[in-house]
Amino acid sequence: MNLEQFAEQFSHENAEVIFLSEKRAEQSEYVDFFYSFFFLGDTLYSANGTYPLLPYYGIGNKEFHDDGVVLSKYEQVEGGQLEVSETVSLGPGGDPRTVSNGIDAYVFIIGNPFSDFQTLIYDIRSQRKIKLTCDDPDFKFGKNWQPYLKDNRLFIVHEITPFRIMEVDLASGLLSKVLEVDISFKINQSHAPSSYHYPYPFFRGGSNAIAKDQNIFGVGRATSERYKHHPFFWKFGDNKKLLILFTEFFYKFQRYGFNIIDPTCLFLHDDELYFGLCCSERDWAHGQEVLNLLVRFSERTIGPSNSLESYFLSKVPTESDGKPNLDRHLFFCIEMPTAVTSVHELGGRLSLGIEEGHLFHGPYVTVEAEAEYYAELSYLTLASNEEVIGFFDVTSSRLDSARVQHDFHTLGMAEVHSCHGSMATSRVTFNTAGSIGKLLEFRFFVRHGVKVNAFHVRTQRITT
Repeated sequence: MNLEQFAEQFSHENAEVIFLSEKRAEQSEYVDFFYSFFFLGDTLYSANGTYPLLPYYGIGNKEFHDDGVVLSKYEQVEGGQLEVSETVSLGPGGDPRTVSNGIDAYVFIIGNPFSDFQTLIYDIRSQRKIKLTCDDPDFKFGKNWQPYLKDNRLFIVHEITPFRIMEVDLASGLLSKVLEVDISFKINQSHAPSSYHYPYPFFRGGSNAIAKDQNIFGVGRATSERYKHHPFFWKFGDNKKLLILFTEFFYKFQRYGFNIIDPTCLFLHDDELYFGLCCSERDWAHGQEVLNLLVRFSERTIGPSNSLESYFLSKVPTESDGKPNLDRHLFFCIEMPTAVTSVHELGGRLSLGIEEGHLFHGPYVTVEAEAEYYAELSYLTLASNEEVIGFFDVTSSRLDSARVQHDFHTLGMAEVHSCHGSMATSRVTFNTAGSIGKLLEFRFFVRHGVKVNAFHVRTQRITT
């Protein structure tokens, strides 16, 4: 099977939803992310992480890393629905990856800066935790490993670029390098690394991998921004060549509001392909919509209510033909112009307090409907001498023949208040009556001496 044939199995037309959990996650709430599913025999299990949604500025605090991994067992109830029949806490850690051959199954758990391990394995059958070690002094643990089983031996794809395979000794937990192939497109992620880890690559692991004959297949994800993950298909063959393929399969997830699209699991059961995703509107430090999903690609008849297509039909798109839909959209502040000295920091645009002015302005979307909306700014203040740090407004304008803005009208404005290191929002309600064809911009005027990180502006239609 070549890479194109592997990717062609991922089709919306025959995608049946087996598990779906969607919720609005709020700041400071503990949220379930990253359900990684697997079968033991005919019983379905999952391992998922639980994390508190806290600002990244607390990354050095223990409260920020109060994470954990939960193992769940499922049973089918009347109507074929899945129901959790048993849960077990596997202790602290996150980013679980699972792999199973139907008889043996393992959960890979990544530690945090306060853990007494960097990575460990939980052996499902023996209920044993195995801390992993490596004798290579240059080895970096990292994360986003992609485990796979072959001939009852446990391996991991440790990195995509360079492509590195390690084998796990299950008796001792010792990792040994099996293969490493240099890859010419070694690109680091665009955003600055945390002080707790080295810069991660642009091409990173996603789900577990599948070994088939002399080939290995998987689904990874590329990180273009802290708040944007793009899945891709990959294959490593016996010719020691790595192939990567992006397809349109994941576009609908982005079109319906999910900018973080993380593969969580990939496996065959009864000759049918299963695939898991964890999707969110942006990176995990923010209140937002979160979707955990398991689909089965099947030739069997899929009921309308169980199809992946029916899920998308129930959602309001956030864009159409690449144009933002004001009815429901998330505009990222670092993707809009600025008029003051600022830097990109932790997925937002941070003012340095040197001068007053507009921290961002834009995105100059053409108004296409007369309706009432709200625009909500998400921000965090680091330093301020005043309670009111600035003003957030929504303004319309037109372009003259020389493409210069004129005919400005402020449609709504709100004070922005200091939030003393916590996440906060400022909301403006506005009406676009009489504004068809005009350009819409959001503006955040920040006072002198204020250090504030502006993350995104969320728009929502209120009435027609």
